[in-house]
Amino acid sequence: MRARLCASAAMRGGRTSSKKSGVRSVFDEHFASIYGERWNALRQALMQPNKHVALLNGFVQCDPLETLQTRGEKMEVLLDESHCKVACAVSGDAVPPPQKEATSNLRSYYMLDFASVVAALSLDVYPGHKVLDMCAAPGGKALVLAQQLFGAGDLTGQLSANDRSSDRRARLKAVMSEYLPADVLVSCSIHGLEAQQWGRHQPERFDRVLLDAPCGSERHVLQHALAKRRDVMKDEWSPARSKRNASLQVDLLLSAIKTLRPSGRLVYSTCSISPVENDRVVEKALKRNAEMNVVRDCEPLVKFLGAERTSYGYIAYPDTANGWGPLYWCTMEKLQPS
Repeated sequence: MRARLCASAAMRGGRTSSKKSGVRSVFDEHFASIYGERWNALRQALMQPNKHVALLNGFVQCDPLETLQTRGEKMEVLLDESHCKVACAVSGDAVPPPQKEATSNLRSYYMLDFASVVAALSLDVYPGHKVLDMCAAPGGKALVLAQQLFGAGDLTGQLSANDRSSDRRARLKAVMSEYLPADVLVSCSIHGLEAQQWGRHQPERFDRVLLDAPCGSERHVLQHALAKRRDVMKDEWSPARSKRNASLQVDLLLSAIKTLRPSGRLVYSTCSISPVENDRVVEKALKRNAEMNVVRDCEPLVKFLGAERTSYGYIAYPDTANGWGPLYWCTMEKLQPS
């Protein structure tokens, strides 16, 4: 990895409470059985408002950081990677919505979780690569990939961004058109295939594949319930639903592996805290694909983020990663046939 890391400022979050009930205990008891004494602190961190950083758009003419500071926002650089600069508000306050730059008519920054940036950078994209983002909406990670792929001015690579939902795909298209210049968009394509179909229709086509799989999204589920002043309902989350998610995730990961060229790299990620949807999915896929090998070459970024090692990858928990996450990711490479 080619990262230069910069100092970070802590950001604040408020407290939220929820009443107890037998229904909620299904959620709590399940994760308490996994995390033990840590669960109370982790649950409290999950209840806090999500934190975001500003992914600065390298395709605009003016320096987005200077623009923000001119508007009175006290910002600092959190990460300065080749063609990928991320900043956060020193105060921890919310950063205002990005405006379009007059010269390029592109938005100057995109707000997303810092852990999502690190996961996308772990794909280690270079100019000239053919890259697939299998579940790309709303588009934040795709922007990270685009900056790595096209930021140096080399437009020979290709970025294919996919999402089967027409509504989410419309959002993805809007994000890409608002952040990427016309000459870069020529080298990008948006698709609406079922992710399971990619491996069958595009075998060994891509140098890099990102699979940010649909998952249990426990932080969102918990915050949604708290906002409505009620407990997590069984139709929102249950152990059985998590297992169904995992079954789909295995199918998606197997498809992603098929699309990958020999020596190619794949990142599997979720925003779940359930091992069933994380390491166990990877474990099942690896057992069926002996040519896949787990790689761990982004340790400086992992340490800077505050993520923890798992059996096959890493996970950023908000109680120990300065509020970022949760986000799990595993990086794999396909070996050359012997």
